[in-house]
Amino acid sequence: CGHRGSKADPLPLMGDYHSVILGYLVSTEQWNRFKRWTLYVFALLSGIFAVWYTVHASALSGETKQFLFSYNYFPSALTGAAIFVFVKHLFENPFRNSILQKGGAVTKFIRTISNCCMGVWLTHSLGIEIIAFFTDINSSDYIWRFACPFAVFGACVLGTYIVKKIPGLKYIV
Repeated sequence: CGHRGSKADPLPLMGDYHSVILGYLVSTEQWNRFKRWTLYVFALLSGIFAVWYTVHASALSGETKQFLFSYNYFPSALTGAAIFVFVKHLFENPFRNSILQKGGAVTKFIRTISNCCMGVWLTHSLGIEIIAFFTDINSSDYIWRFACPFAVFGACVLGTYIVKKIPGLKYIV
């Protein structure tokens, strides 16, 4: 799948455990506007750095360098955190009060999905592994890049929604 680091990688962020720790920290932090924009800027800069490094190192070596392609490295982790915070704060007061309060079904649907996002973040690796195991799709195929993210997200939201209905387990996700 191209999302696992190896023991030879010199810069991983604690393997798959960083998602759990970072997810907890990001979800419990009070994100004021300054902190959010700082996170967005650093996520954008880390993405630019990852692309620049990949292009530069690939041009020098004559082959594609995939050093920063893993989810275990800071550009992906920082981008994931920024997207989580963005979605969490997307419907703040001015927008939410003017549009979402008028439509009950839309509001309930968005709240249900947003309440499952932490669980999605914690279980998406498992979703990717399951799709890779049961399908014969290569991770470089277009269908993997364009359709599988939606399938993984949908399956993880559904799984998290079901787990949230089980007493005791709802506090985990």
